[in-house]
Amino acid sequence: MGFDVKAFFTSQITLGVTRFENDLRAIPVEARGKSPGGIARSPNDLAFELATGNREFARRMRGEEAIPMGHDEMPRATTEFGDVDHAVAELKAATEEFLKAWSAVPEGGLEKTLADGKLTPLGLATIVNRHIHYHDAQLNYVQTLLGDSEIHW
Repeated sequence: MGFDVKAFFTSQITLGVTRFENDLRAIPVEARGKSPGGIARSPNDLAFELATGNREFARRMRGEEAIPMGHDEMPRATTEFGDVDHAVAELKAATEEFLKAWSAVPEGGLEKTLADGKLTPLGLATIVNRHIHYHDAQLNYVQTLLGDSEIHW
């Protein structure tokens, strides 16, 4: 029995979303929409980026036309993301959309180039996994700036 790459990434992405949710909920509501230091993106912005990013990554995984995602200006949360339940529901729905597209990739297709001509399904799953954990680490740092040194997962 070999290593199940698809199950591994599914579990890691799911774990990342759970940890992100727990950490987002642990940040006081009045701090979730604030920019640490006045220039950093807020926790709500990070949740918004993950939700919109995971939806876009799902589109790419399905072979649909990619929506250009520039890095000149990072996305800012819509007002609805000020409600943590809304933010978490959107993130979970977007992640499920991605995982559904990931699960539809045949075993022999993990390293085939996607329609964008740049990424493979395996490469895209790696990006999604890393992206979630990266932003969760940012939430952890915001928590420490707020005096919270607890681990919330």
